[in-house]
Amino acid sequence: MIVTNIDNPEYTPVTSFDTIPESWGGDTILIDNGNGKTQKKQYHLPVEPETPPTEYQALNKIEVITLLRAVSGMDDAGELAFRKDANLELFWMKWNNDVGNLIHRDHALTDSVLSAVVATGHITEPHKAGIFAAWPTV
Repeated sequence: MIVTNIDNPEYTPVTSFDTIPESWGGDTILIDNGNGKTQKKQYHLPVEPETPPTEYQALNKIEVITLLRAVSGMDDAGELAFRKDANLELFWMKWNNDVGNLIHRDHALTDSVLSAVVATGHITEPHKAGIFAAWPTV
């Protein structure tokens, strides 16, 4: 088989589709299969399939606290201090009364809440990033 670039005849013909350069994308090519028949068509670069976006599991409240503790290394005393911090009283009231049982990683409030936990010194910014990185996928 010989493949020739008709639009740019100065290009060297190739003997396999696998060796067609990317620069030929969109050009008209002539395919000679060696059996006396030729085929003229426009060459399109192979398209890589798009990677689907990562889907994250919704975690229940216990799983979120477990993830926070695991990533930050927080022990029971640290969790107790976290839960009794006066600066987080409104957070805990909402957590216990207003927040549904499932927490979504990509919800805007998840980032805001973790930022508040960083601001109060219970976890660090790298811990926050680690929580997002370790969040389980579907």
